[in-house]
Amino acid sequence: MIEYTKIPFKANGREFSGADCWGLVWLIYRHELGITLPSYSNYDANTLRDVARAMTTHSVADDWVEVGTPKKYDVVVMKARVQTLDGKRRNLPIHVGVMVDDFRFIHCEQGVNTVVERLSNRVIIPRIEKICRHKECL
Repeated sequence: MIEYTKIPFKANGREFSGADCWGLVWLIYRHELGITLPSYSNYDANTLRDVARAMTTHSVADDWVEVGTPKKYDVVVMKARVQTLDGKRRNLPIHVGVMVDDFRFIHCEQGVNTVVERLSNRVIIPRIEKICRHKECL
């Protein structure tokens, strides 16, 4: 596996010189699995929340299947408390990462850059919305 932990955060990034959370997923799927995902590189960080949310809807269900037991290359969809357009704060899926083995995943966030964390991390557990496997990895 290519060294992805040295990639810094860059909004709309889809390169090894910088990536956002979806950009990291996009790079890993492209270089490790030969799977070309939509890049969504023309979206800003706020719109990328829609990418994470889309993985929880039927419109994307054709490409992704929710799994109970994670394995390498599965995508972790995470939520956070955000203010919505109506001014209310809700827990919404807004972030994604990729499993590097059965227990750890890699993700990239502004201010943190790329980091590998354990799914069992007590800070991460409440953020997990679901774990999805791409149809080409079934």
